[in-house]
Amino acid sequence: MTVPFLSRRRLLQPLLGAAVALGALATPVAAAHPDPRVVVVVGPVGDLTTTYRSIGRAAAEEAAKWTSDVVTIFSPDATWPAVRRGLQGASIVVYLGHGNGFPSPHRSAPYPPSQNGLGLNPVAGGDDAAHQYFGESFLAADVRLAPHAVVLLSHLCYASGNSESGMPDPSLAVAGQRVDNYAAGWLRAGADAVIADTFGAPGSYLRPILSSTSTIDRIWRSAPSFRGNVSAFPSARTPGAVALLDPTAPDSGFNRSLVWRPGLRADQVVAGRADASPLPMPNGIITPPEPSPPLSLALLGASVRAPTLASAPAVRGLVAGTRAMLTLPVRTPAGIRLPAGLELGIRWQAVALDSATSAIPGATGSSGPATGPPSPAVPPDVPPPIALVVPEAPESVVTPVPARASRGRLSVVLRLPAVPGRYRLVTTIHGADGVAFDAASQALIPALSVKVSATLSVAYATPASLATTSGSSSTFPVRIANDGVRPWAAPQFDGGSVFDPPAVHRPGPRLVATWIALGAIGAQPAAPDGAQGGAGAATGAGAQGFDPIVASVPRLAPGDQARVDLALLAPPTPGQYLLVIDLVTPLDGSLAATGVAPAIVRVVVAAPVSEVPPRPSPF
Repeated sequence: MTVPFLSRRRLLQPLLGAAVALGALATPVAAAHPDPRVVVVVGPVGDLTTTYRSIGRAAAEEAAKWTSDVVTIFSPDATWPAVRRGLQGASIVVYLGHGNGFPSPHRSAPYPPSQNGLGLNPVAGGDDAAHQYFGESFLAADVRLAPHAVVLLSHLCYASGNSESGMPDPSLAVAGQRVDNYAAGWLRAGADAVIADTFGAPGSYLRPILSSTSTIDRIWRSAPSFRGNVSAFPSARTPGAVALLDPTAPDSGFNRSLVWRPGLRADQVVAGRADASPLPMPNGIITPPEPSPPLSLALLGASVRAPTLASAPAVRGLVAGTRAMLTLPVRTPAGIRLPAGLELGIRWQAVALDSATSAIPGATGSSGPATGPPSPAVPPDVPPPIALVVPEAPESVVTPVPARASRGRLSVVLRLPAVPGRYRLVTTIHGADGVAFDAASQALIPALSVKVSATLSVAYATPASLATTSGSSSTFPVRIANDGVRPWAAPQFDGGSVFDPPAVHRPGPRLVATWIALGAIGAQPAAPDGAQGGAGAATGAGAQGFDPIVASVPRLAPGDQARVDLALLAPPTPGQYLLVIDLVTPLDGSLAATGVAPAIVRVVVAAPVSEVPPRPSPF
C-alpha cells in the first residue's frame, strides 16, 4: 500500500507488504548519516494475528514518518532466518507476538534456547497458529543491532513481568526477574534499552525516539500508559543496566517495564545507525539480505515414511502424561548422509478431548498443563472481554527435540499430552540449530492420528456401519483392548487357602450395546415403567424399549486385546439406528461415564424381503 502523507524528513515511497522492506527509493543521503533502521516483527498468535498485524502496520507507518528505512516481517513469513537477517543493524525493533519467559510455571530452570526471545513461524507460508520459540541464546549469538538500539516489546506475556492471561499475578520479585531476563538477550545483541508494554501502542514510543533528544527514561515515563508506580533495581543479568517496573497498582498488574543503560538519549539511538553494518540496497530498495536456502530433504535425495509412535516399555499403552518414542524413517541415496545433530519438532493438535476427564495431577506436556481452572459464569447481558494478550496454547507450539540417528531412523522421546483424547501429531524436521527444513521437506512427513488414553481406558475396533433386517439375529464382532494402565477387574477368585475363607468369585467386565433410534418408521414401544438398568444411565440403554445386549469380556491386562462377539437382535421396526457400545467394569462402572468415548456403529434396519409389498403392475 502507499502512505499518503509527507515525512518531516523526506517524501515517503510505497510501503511494501509483510516480509518485505517498508519504504525505499529515498533521496540519497550522506553515507555517514544513514537513516535509522526500524524493524517491525509480527509473529503468529492464532486468531489475534490479524489484530497484531494491524498494530504492526500502524507502528511501521509511524516510523516511516521519520525514516526511510523501515522493514516489516509479518506472519506467516516471520521465520527465524528472515528475522535474524532483518534485525542486523536495526536501531529500533518492534516485536508483537507470543512471549515465553522465566520464571514460568512451565519450567523449573531457565532455558535460553526458547525463553526471552521471539515466537516465530517455523516454516514460511504456513498458518498463523504454529509457532516456534527462538530465545535469548539465538539473539545473543546471531544478532548485532546498531549501537544504542532500543527494543519495543508489545502485547507479550512475561516481558513486562506479567503472567499469561488467566494466571495469577506474580510477586514483585518474580515480575522483576521476568523483566530482567527478557531484556538480557536483546542487550547482549547490542541494544541499550528494552521497553515492554503489554497494551500501549508502539507509536507512542517511536515518535519521540525518532524525533527528540529526550532520555529513554523520560520518554518511557511520558507514555500515555504510564501509571506512576515506578520501582527500580540494578539488573542482575546485565552489569550496568537498570530495570524499572511501572505496574497498574503498586504490587500487581505488571504491564510496563524498562531495562536500560542510564543516560541513553533518543538522538543517540538515531545516530547509532552510522556505526552499524549497512544492509545492501539493490536497485535502491532496502530489503533484508536473502537468507541462505534452508536445509532440504529433496536436495539430499531423501525419502520419508510415516513416523511411528510407541509407548514406553513399562507402560504398554499411549497413556496421558507418560513418555513414548517417536521414530521417523528417512532413507538417503547411497553415499549421502543426513546432517549431524538433527532435531524433530513435536506439535500436538487436539481433535476430540475426553470430556469427563481432567489433567493428570503433575503431568505436563512440552508447554505445561493443557487445561486450567474453569472460567466463572458471565451474565448473558455482559459482553465478553477483549483479550489482546492470550495464554499459550500447547497445540500451537512446535518444540524441536534433539533426535537420535540410527540405521536410517530419527528417534526422540516425548511426553504425551496430559489430557486423554484424540490428537493430531505433526512432526517437523529441523537442523542442529533448531531452524526447520524447507516447506517441501515438511510436506513429506505425514501427520499421525493418536488416541491418548486415560489410566483407565478401552479401545474399540468395529465396522463403521451395519445393514440388517428387522427382528433378525446375528453375531457382531467387536475387538477391544485395554489401552490404559489399570486392570478392568479384580482377580477372578480371592482367598481359598487353608488360612482364608472359601474362594470368592469376582464378577468380570461386560460389554453393553444399546440401540438408539434415529429415524425409525412407526411408533416405538414405550419403555417399561421404572426400567433403568445399570448401563442405562450412561448410554441410554432401554430408552426406547430395546433391551441392551450384554456380553462377558475377558479380564484383559493393560496392553492386551481380545475379540468379543455380541449376539445382536435387530429392532422390530425398520429404520436407522445407532448401536452404542460401552464397557462396564465391576470396579468403575461405565467407562463412557468416566469420559472414554464409546464405540458407535450406524445401523440400517430394513424390512425382511417377504414383508416388502410388491410393486403394482402398470397394466
